[in-house]
Amino acid sequence: MTSSEGAARTHPVVLTGLCLAIGLAPFAWSTHFVAEYTLPKLLALHVGLVLAAGAAAWSASTAWRCPLDLPVLVNLAVLALLTATSQDPWLSLVGRYNSYSHGLWVCAIYAGLGLLAARLDRGSVRAAVASTLLGGSVVAAYGVLQTLGYEWFLRAALPQGRAVSSIGSPVDLGAYLATLFPLAVAWTVGRSSPAGALATLALAAGLWATASRGPWLASVLGVGAFAFVMLGGAEPGKAKDAVRRVPAWAWAAVVLVLAAGGWLAVRRAAARGVTKTTDSARVEVWRSAWQIFELRPVFGTGPDTFEQAFRRRRTEEFVRRMGGSVRFQAYAHNDLLQALSTTGLLGAGVYVWLLVAVAFAALHACRRPEERWLAGGIFGGLAAAFVVVKFNPIALEVMALVSFLAGLGAALNRPDGAPGAGRERLERLAAACLLAFCGAGLVFAGRWSLADLHAKTAQILFTKTGLLEQADPANPAAYGLRLAAMEEIREAIARNPCELAYRVQHMNELGPLINANKAAQGRLALLGEAKESGKAAIGCHPTEVNAHYVAGIAAWMHVQLGMEAELAEAERELEKAIELDPMFLPLLEQRLLIAQRRGGPSVAEWARRVAEAKQRAGT
Repeated sequence: MTSSEGAARTHPVVLTGLCLAIGLAPFAWSTHFVAEYTLPKLLALHVGLVLAAGAAAWSASTAWRCPLDLPVLVNLAVLALLTATSQDPWLSLVGRYNSYSHGLWVCAIYAGLGLLAARLDRGSVRAAVASTLLGGSVVAAYGVLQTLGYEWFLRAALPQGRAVSSIGSPVDLGAYLATLFPLAVAWTVGRSSPAGALATLALAAGLWATASRGPWLASVLGVGAFAFVMLGGAEPGKAKDAVRRVPAWAWAAVVLVLAAGGWLAVRRAAARGVTKTTDSARVEVWRSAWQIFELRPVFGTGPDTFEQAFRRRRTEEFVRRMGGSVRFQAYAHNDLLQALSTTGLLGAGVYVWLLVAVAFAALHACRRPEERWLAGGIFGGLAAAFVVVKFNPIALEVMALVSFLAGLGAALNRPDGAPGAGRERLERLAAACLLAFCGAGLVFAGRWSLADLHAKTAQILFTKTGLLEQADPANPAAYGLRLAAMEEIREAIARNPCELAYRVQHMNELGPLINANKAAQGRLALLGEAKESGKAAIGCHPTEVNAHYVAGIAAWMHVQLGMEAELAEAERELEKAIELDPMFLPLLEQRLLIAQRRGGPSVAEWARRVAEAKQRAGT
């Protein structure tokens, strides 16, 4: 960044990189991936940040103190400590597969986005907001078209007819649009902008298409927060005068959109039955989250390990209400309970500190009369996101957007005048470190993306194999496809050896391949491969249900081929898995098979547990 006429200005490539990261992430998805809505977005965020951090490291720094620096860096340091003490350090580092939104690695990405955005000059902040609103409007319009029957890319039906746009979930889409909605309202009434009015209408229509009540409530409260800032600023008289100067059509349009859209969204959600089970089940999730916190109140179970802990602590009532014992829960549906359960009092404390710092940074920016509209819209968007996370988790691109807006709010606090030279070297060094981190992250994300492409190919081949075998079990072409699919999943594991989803897929397909292999040596080699895969799974994820499940199935495969000595290991690994998830029906059924193989009084006990699990699941 350079200084001109006593005012700090942003290097244009920094702005370009940040806008690319935030603008491309919502659109980055591909059906060629298993994790089609997450890995492409992770790649987009890395590419944009590499560009922005590289420009920041190369150019002269603005070198001014940001009020978010300390709370953000302390949060990262605490998350690093909690990752080291996690029940599953690898999972806490990289995040949950097909989500990647709460691990230490992606939290560092959010930090980079926010801190770089906080260094933008005011003109760049306005350009960034305009670019983000344009992208959000396109995302919303696509969602509306989906509900009207115009869909050119998805291969699956919309969930309950609700829009997912390029985000992948109606809830996540709603959270994304709700975060932008107050900003669009601010752009409309603050600048008397027809473009802002169009963005407001597009976002409102997109929110309606999601049929999500929570985001609509968040949008209304976010606009309320914006109005509160405008009417209760540091100079209330001037603020009221400014509000009075807003055209009547702008206020009327906002009120009409909020009232009509909210009513239609709630009615549409009720009509589609999306409210019947989720509300009551959410209470059960909160109850389990509090129990998890009580077990490890200081450090928690580790960042992004909620699903692991929840499987052990989910209530029978949750299983009954959700209609199946295989229903899991990745997040606590409340950010504070999520923080308490996975990061304990230590992590939750610094998280609350960060929230307060973000709120104060945005509110202080609202004291500047020339920036009050923009800062108020940013504050309203952050308030909307704050409401959303009290009821639902938010996806990778929404977390990135919130971090970006927090940085923009801090940027509007930028002091006037030339940048201080004393911090220039430090800020360049920090940008260089961010560049190195994002460059390494891009390499890993690229490698994992290649792994997921192989896993997707394996899925397709396995599906084709099943169709051929249904028509003709002895079809030699089916065996050839199975071999090709197995090579693909091996390639996926080679590129991402600790991804448990690939290990499960691998094990599921090894059984049929072993049965189809007539050569004794070939069978032994495949059995050895299964056993090694089970050991590797436990090595990466020692407290994960599926890791022990995979190891237990590997031992059971040996037993089925007459190697009775492996029966004890199959029992041991499956019982460890059942200890981690006592109500998982497939696990209990497998353990019953092993008990029947061994015989004795334990058969009746396992049969009873299986029957109870089926009754809970309603099967």
